[in-house]
Amino acid sequence: MSVEQNKATLHAAAEAFNDPKARLNWFDIHDPSVVAHGLGPQPLDFRGMKEFYHSLWEGFPDLTIAVEDMVGEGDEVAWRLAVKGTHQAKFRGVPATGKQVNFAAQYIFRFSGGKVVERWTNLDRLGVLVQLGAVAAPA
Repeated sequence: MSVEQNKATLHAAAEAFNDPKARLNWFDIHDPSVVAHGLGPQPLDFRGMKEFYHSLWEGFPDLTIAVEDMVGEGDEVAWRLAVKGTHQAKFRGVPATGKQVNFAAQYIFRFSGGKVVERWTNLDRLGVLVQLGAVAAPA
């Protein structure tokens, strides 16, 4: 697949991610052998990645992503996102606060045969925890 085809796949996946009725289609871009780095302390397999996102969507049911940048080369595509959502249920041990969070996230996806086989995630976890009031802002 070309870089442009992989970018198109990600754009379609972002649309699915933002639609609660189509959200599960987010997983369709991932190969069952995917290795997901950065969602937890250890890389996650497909099942672990799905558990992470189900937990995320339960905690932030209105979560949306906006693609701000996307670049690709070879079999990899990277994007920079603006993410926002309202904390409406327990997530990662933090009880629902009703607060809206806004944070940045960056991903690199490695494709093979039109599917994501490896991915790296970097997001502003501290910023999210501060916005939720779970930790104090650094001095």
